[in-house]
Formats: sequence, C-alpha cells, structure tokens
Amino acid sequence: MSQLDNHVWVIPIQTGLLVLLWKYGFSSFHRSLRLCTRTLYYFHVEGWKIWTLDIVLRPVAILTTILLILVNFDMMLWQIPPEVEVSIPPVMSELGVPSELGGAQLREIACDVLHRAFKAFLLTLLASTLATLLDPPDQGGSNMFRLVPVRLRENTKAAPYSNKLELPNLVLFCHDEEIPMPQPQLGPDHIPVWEFEEPAMIDEYSWVTSTSAPPEHDPIEWRLEGAMRPNTHAAIQWHMIHTANIDWDTSIAPIERGVQCTRRFIAPSGLVPVSEKGLLASYYRALQNPRKYRDQFAIALLLRKLLFPLFIAIGLIPWLSVFGLEFASYVGMTSVTGVAVGAVVSLAKSEVIENMLAGTLMSAQGNFIQGDTVEILYDVGNSQKSVKGVVCNIGTAYLSLQDEDGKIVQVPNRRVLGSVLRTKTVPAHMNRLRRGDTLAYLSRPQ
Repeated sequence: MSQLDNHVWVIPIQTGLLVLLWKYGFSSFHRSLRLCTRTLYYFHVEGWKIWTLDIVLRPVAILTTILLILVNFDMMLWQIPPEVEVSIPPVMSELGVPSELGGAQLREIACDVLHRAFKAFLLTLLASTLATLLDPPDQGGSNMFRLVPVRLRENTKAAPYSNKLELPNLVLFCHDEEIPMPQPQLGPDHIPVWEFEEPAMIDEYSWVTSTSAPPEHDPIEWRLEGAMRPNTHAAIQWHMIHTANIDWDTSIAPIERGVQCTRRFIAPSGLVPVSEKGLLASYYRALQNPRKYRDQFAIALLLRKLLFPLFIAIGLIPWLSVFGLEFASYVGMTSVTGVAVGAVVSLAKSEVIENMLAGTLMSAQGNFIQGDTVEILYDVGNSQKSVKGVVCNIGTAYLSLQDEDGKIVQVPNRRVLGSVLRTKTVPAHMNRLRRGDTLAYLSRPQ
C-alpha cells in the first residue's frame, strides 16, 4: 500500500475518533471516575469530602478528554504528506506567517499552537476548579422538597407536566431508612411539593413512577430541589440539592406503573463536623456556620472575595501566549499601558473602586453577616433616612437586603460603611448558602 493510500484510510478513522471523543468522551470518563465517589459513599465517608472530590473529578474528566483529542489531532497532523502546500489568508501575513505553507511547516506551527493551548487550558481548568471549591457544600436541612422534571423518556422537554397528570412520587431516605412523606401540595407550576413541619435531613432519594401517566412521560432528567418555608409572604427560594440524567440507562426508571426506580440517588449532607481538622474543613465550617464562628466567617468570606478574582486572572492570562502575546511585552506596550493607566485613574475616581474597597472592609470586620437584620441610617442633605432588611449577600459593590415585603434592596457598600448601623440576629435557617450542581450520576442499586 502506498503512503497516499495510507493517509486516505488513517485520516477518516482518526476523524471518527475525534467525533466520538468530542460527543461521548467527557460523559464516559466522568461516569467512570465517579465510581470513586460511590466507593467513598459505601465506606460512609463524610458527605462534604464526597462533594469536594466530585468537584475535582469533573475537570479531571474534561482534561482527559481534551488531552486525547489533542493527541489524536496531533497524530492526524503527522499524516499530512510533506508535498502538500496550503495557502494562508492574506490577513495572516501581517503576523509574519508565509503566504504558503508546506506540510512540514504547517505541522510545526499547528503543533506549537496546540502545545501552548493545552498548557493554557490546563491552568484555566485548575484555576476554575479552585474557584469552584471556594463555595462550601450545602449543609442540608430543608422542610420543602420537589422533583422537577427536565426531560422526558420520549426525549422532549417536560411540557406535559404543565397539565394535571399525576407526577412521580418522591421517596426520601435518611441513614437507609425511608422517611414518612406528607401529602403533596400542587404548586402554581403544577409540580407537587412535599412540606414537612421541621427541616428533614436526607442522604438518598428515589421516586415512584406515576400510576396514571404513560411511561413516555417519565422523566429521564430531573432536579431535586429543596427550600425553607419563608416566614413572610415572600416567594419560596428553591435551591439545587441534586440533578440526574439517566438517558444512558433509561431502565433505571421502570416501565411498570407505580414502581420505584431501580436505584437510589445520593444527596449527602455537606455539613462539616466539628471533629474535622484542616484548613479546608475549617474554611467550609466557618462559611456554613457564620453565627457560631463569626470571626472565622469574616476571615473566610474575605479570603473568598480576594481569591476568586485571583483565580480568574490566573485562568485567563495564559491564553495571551496562545495568540503570541507575552504578558510582559503586552503590559510594556506604550499605547496599551497608557490606556490602562488612564482607565485605572478613571476608575479610582469612580464609585466602583470605593464600593469594592468598602465591601472588602465590611467582610473583614464581620459586624454583620448573612441572615442579620440590619437597619442603615444615612444622611441625605440635612435629613436622615433609613433602610431596613435581612442581609442576603455582601457583594462586591452592593449590600443586598430583603425587606419586610420580600423585595430585594441593594445599597452601595460605600454608603453602608459610612452610615450608622443597627443589627439584630435572626434564626440560623435564614443563613442558607447555595450549593453547586454536583453528583449528577452518583447513584447506587437498592
């Protein structure tokens, strides 16, 4: 077989591998790696450690997929015959690229770009993972639950659930014991809501197929959401507990009516116990228990505000070298540096920098935290005005409060820092922290 015939057969095969890796690579590697988290669950490892490992496994699966794609693409480049010449667009000539490239030159340039892109991608993935780990896991405890269908077995969106068909029944477990479920109440979006008198701690859940709806209306992708019953007439703030997608094995949802799924899905509590030692455990514990560890919470919140933009910068700067721009030379260019200095001076005179600095100082002081009732007294001309509400978030530029009507009010941080404050604590369940979307495939047979 001639060399040309070899190229004719190899390149289509490698192209097919590229398509398969791009479409199925990540989901396959991710599902395989999550055997580690399932194993930890069998050995009764703390839920917050499972959550942390699950966060790390996702970028590992992405990195493995991208690495195999780049290796396969690199092998395809080596199949380009040396006598092949490729015309380069005239716009590339301004960057010093010849108008025509041979096979060897094209391979050398492409491999160099791929090498730089992979290093930049690795740093970006590492930085984004660290930024994700800055948010603590959900510590559990909700008195309202609902199962929200996203996609049905007939591979359509959950539009049929807008009518009054009977939906799957939710089943909750704690320490392998089934929790007695209250009668569901139909919400305004026709999704049943199970409400308990007291917050219920769960570590697993499942659902029972509907007795009236056909099998085509069973969900194969869904979200388990929880919420705390609001004290006022404010809207219910649902938070994600778990999300699942079983289109890779739809037999998990039985065809038979009124039958429970063949698996239980893990929704572990991410609460960090007091006995856990280490910096990460102390950091998460402080963010989860701001009232109990008020001083540590102020330090942890300040670290999160300082480290998040740092990780974002670490993830973006390496991509300058991919396009042939070195960071030092980029900063050293006269025109760009002049524009940057002018922008910094302009921002320093604006309210943006003042709000950012004020927010950092408020986080470090720890005088009030999420869940505190705050009354802010500030001067407007010769008069004094006030705004009162429950602290929802101390943001980068604004302090978000929820007033008595349940509406969100945003006050600039610089206004808060220079005002008189009156604070009062509220029940700890108001200080709920949101969690990320994790453990999507983690489940075990019954």
